[in-house]
Amino acid sequence: MKLTDRYLLVLNKNDQKRVLSAMRECAKLWNDLIDITQSERKSGHWITDVEMQKLVQSQYNLHSDTITALCQRMYANIKTALELRKENPKIEFPYIKKELVTIDGKKKQVLKGNYISLNKSVKIKVSEEVDLSTTNLFHIVTHGNSFYIFVTREQKEPKLRQEGE
Repeated sequence: MKLTDRYLLVLNKNDQKRVLSAMRECAKLWNDLIDITQSERKSGHWITDVEMQKLVQSQYNLHSDTITALCQRMYANIKTALELRKENPKIEFPYIKKELVTIDGKKKQVLKGNYISLNKSVKIKVSEEVDLSTTNLFHIVTHGNSFYIFVTREQKEPKLRQEGE
């Protein structure tokens, strides 16, 4: 079973600027993915997440796993819209352009000393209270002037008691 823990990220001013910069870069990627998928759809081709990655890889100042995760998120949103359109043809595909987008990250971005790599040159320190050792996926979000990290981890299913135990 997957569990997600939420932690307040306590960042210094420089790290806050770095995170906001990465979120803006994620937004550039997201907005470009919207343009790419709309263009491909008009030509009658349903682009996959892997095809998206090939088109955008190395064009953004983001960790490659963040690029991969955003392409996978876009693809999942399109697949969901396709399913929902079977019952309601008015369902829209992703089209809203954004200024900031959540940073999605994967295990390879977690470095020793509880650092997270945002790109080739930018790393931010995360409080030791945040256990990144067991995560395969994390999300950094902003709400107001605060930043949060959502850390997904696996937990064994609890064993259910049988009747009479």
